[in-house]
Amino acid sequence: MLHVVKSVGLCLAFVESKFNISKGHENTDGSFDYGIFQAYRHFCCKDYRSHSENICHEDCQDILSPNLLSAISCAKKIVSGAGG
Repeated sequence: MLHVVKSVGLCLAFVESKFNISKGHENTDGSFDYGIFQAYRHFCCKDYRSHSENICHEDCQDILSPNLLSAISCAKKIVSGAGG
């Protein structure tokens, strides 16, 4: 089952960012998505522009890190539900 989860993660990263870890995208409503998985700022991380639920307990800039640990940890929390 773990190989399926990894495959889905790789597919998501490719579709959302073409594996570009520093990708940022402004949505039509003015919100932003960040990083390799395009984490949605209003829900996933804090960028200090406006209120965020910040379920990943991360600054959005940390999700852009080449280290990828913050992005992977955040993606796991999103997949498992807001409680992490």
